[in-house]
Amino acid sequence: MKHLQLLILFIAGAVALQSCKKSADSSTDNSAPATSAMFQATINGTVWKPDTTAATITFNAAAKTKVLTLTGTKAQKRVTVAITLTNATNDNSFTTGTYNVNATTNVNMAYYTQQKDATGNYVFVQHGTVEAGSGTLTLSSIDIAAKTITGSFSFTSTKKTLANNGDVISIDVANITAGQFNAMPYTYTSN
Repeated sequence: MKHLQLLILFIAGAVALQSCKKSADSSTDNSAPATSAMFQATINGTVWKPDTTAATITFNAAAKTKVLTLTGTKAQKRVTVAITLTNATNDNSFTTGTYNVNATTNVNMAYYTQQKDATGNYVFVQHGTVEAGSGTLTLSSIDIAAKTITGSFSFTSTKKTLANNGDVISIDVANITAGQFNAMPYTYTSN
């Protein structure tokens, strides 16, 4: 009899535990991007995976510069990152390493949202600016044979609303974090 009571207690406990278990389909984890995505970021705490992406490296022979530009667009949002190398060579490579937004124009990062203009057309409008020290791109690898590029980025875009006298009325901050591009195909052009 004692064994039967223990067996019933064990079965009741197993049923109770099973009924408390969360369904795998009942929740969505938006905490961090998956590493297998080609290009994505977290914008203000929400994972954002663009449906339109582009990566280009453009060499300018006259200026001896090479510019890497990454762009992703989806759901009325756009993220763009551009890195300029000076004294560059005319080939489809790009120097790996970490690039920080600083006082030069060699590292540019921007977050755009789509808004209706005065004529009723929807256009992308830049959300504030990324100030020196507020953005980083790490280019971890480039495969010049396959023309793919891999790395990560993050930045903060700050939009200030000013009164007529120049005083700050409000500050709107957009945090773009956990940005990554994995084996993202790129095109190379020289002009």
